[in-house]
Amino acid sequence: MTARILLLGLLLAFGAASGAPAQAPDTAVEPRGLSLTLDTGSDRFHRGEAVPLKLTASNLLTHSITVPFRTTQHFEFQVLRDGKLVWNLGYHKRFSRSIVPLIVAAGEKVTFTAAWDQLGNDGKQVPPGTYTVRAFLPSTAGRDLLAIQSRVDILNP
Repeated sequence: MTARILLLGLLLAFGAASGAPAQAPDTAVEPRGLSLTLDTGSDRFHRGEAVPLKLTASNLLTHSITVPFRTTQHFEFQVLRDGKLVWNLGYHKRFSRSIVPLIVAAGEKVTFTAAWDQLGNDGKQVPPGTYTVRAFLPSTAGRDLLAIQSRVDILNP
């Protein structure tokens, strides 16, 4: 699958395959030097197979980038179908208030990982189909300034 480059804002940028060929990670580059890469390892998964999620934030500059947050949640993954939220990593989790920023040194890469078990926030197995995986850094600068997304297909067994 050809990588899609999505630029959705101004301030922040934000495995195991199932027999399908590996998918090139999707990348978004923020104009001020923070690059986000979202890697799911593949774009096709069998029903019930865990979908690995890897978000990498890379500093392309020669100086540090400070990313401010209001809580201890420094990253989020969401899965949507037809534009509707199906699952998100932060669902039913509590995050402490925090003013500790993420500081990404010059040339440094910071990686966040999780896995989606193909269950919705309601705890039920999702049906086969095409889903959008969205990743972002929920910064105080605005969660939707720059996000990255990719599509995955859940196949019938």
